[in-house]
Amino acid sequence: MKLFNSEQADFIKNNYKGINNEALTKLVNEKFGSDFSVKQIKSFKRYRKLDSGLPGGFKKGEKSINKHPVGSERISPDGYTRIKVANPSRWINKHKYLYEKNIRKLNKGELVIFLNGDKTDFSLENLAAVTRGELAQLNKLGFIQSDREFAIAGLNIIRIKDKLKEETT
Repeated sequence: MKLFNSEQADFIKNNYKGINNEALTKLVNEKFGSDFSVKQIKSFKRYRKLDSGLPGGFKKGEKSINKHPVGSERISPDGYTRIKVANPSRWINKHKYLYEKNIRKLNKGELVIFLNGDKTDFSLENLAAVTRGELAQLNKLGFIQSDREFAIAGLNIIRIKDKLKEETT
């Protein structure tokens, strides 16, 4: 079943040029006493490749004015600083980037944590590579707090316990 009858479709095709989707939706609804949404009109136009000719959008080869250069930083919704490492849009967490650049590549299953819990302290002494299991134990036992030394001690305890379990099995 079609959403628009042929009269409505013809009306849109004859009136879309030079008018934005909101105004076109209002025009169609007034003419036919309907309640089409802007999204429905926009989808109709997109499917039929009807371009209003209004300025906006990008032509082929144009670049966005808000395109971030490689090396740009931004804060993610979860509070981590992310850094752009490649185009067109490759971002990674800054603490992971710094760890891999200055210390070593991470092994599979490893991640980088902030030993003092401060997501803005990027000093290399504050970064540590741990497995997900180690991180779970650090969090469960409350070892990641504001004291970096406390977190290091807790991580060492966890690693010793894991090593002892391996040797006894």
